Amino acid sequence: FKIDINFAEFDGLIKSFLIFTILYEFLQIGLYIINGRLPALGYATGKITDVRFGGPWDDPNGFALLLCFLIPYSFSYFKGKLKWFISFILILFLILTWSITGYITFIVIFIFSILKKLFSKNGLEAKYLYLIIFGFVLSLCGTYVFFISGKFSYFLATKTESIMIHLQAFNFKYLTVPTFLGIKPIYTGVESGYIALLYSFGILGVIFFFIISIYSLIKINKLVNITHNPIYMAMECYMIAFMVSSINLPMQFVFANYGIYIMCICASLYKIKKVGKNNESLFCNKS
Repeated sequence: FKIDINFAEFDGLIKSFLIFTILYEFLQIGLYIINGRLPALGYATGKITDVRFGGPWDDPNGFALLLCFLIPYSFSYFKGKLKWFISFILILFLILTWSITGYITFIVIFIFSILKKLFSKNGLEAKYLYLIIFGFVLSLCGTYVFFISGKFSYFLATKTESIMIHLQAFNFKYLTVPTFLGIKPIYTGVESGYIALLYSFGILGVIFFFIISIYSLIKINKLVNITHNPIYMAMECYMIAFMVSSINLPMQFVFANYGIYIMCICASLYKIKKVGKNNESLFCNKS
């Protein structure tokens, strides 16, 4: 049979979800400003860092990972001032997740994107220079808010317990030889995706995950270089972000985020049949 997929048709779906996300998140922010809390919280809080905004995902860590798809897509798809306006809003949403893993992950894909452009044939474009300046200014603002204003100590104190829970995943206290070999899987609820894979599928499961992920990432990178399509650029960033986040979060066991990751892997398996106008790529798979 033959399967034809026009990924440019997904632009409309992504833009619709992007608009919904922005409206939904601003509604949450408005509710916090008016009531001092979100509907999901049973008490009011005067600290903005006590409220983790998870957007329509209703999961701050998962939403932070999703933004590692939406931000590169928006920056690549939109033009002019709209590009910067939407990117700024989405970065604000990322900050409000209060996800340290999300922050580190976004910094990784930010550095990756800059280095990739820097070593490309065309070199670093002007918009990426502006992006570096924007990132630098944003970093200065963040430094002032958290360090100089003294709020960093409070924020770190609220995260200490969570950090310790995540680190417990690496003590391997539940790991036995049969579990390591995948013969006797167990569920421990550890906070690292790779350690959770090890407990569930053994070392072979972890190895296969990396083989499939790296292979797919290489294929997606080729599609990015050929089509320069914003969807593929976002997929590449998302796959890197997913692999980085999985060090500290069990993203392979979060259905919504893992579903998008599987979609990226499937997209990497299609061969380019035609590249039309506006970077519209038609893919064809025959079997």
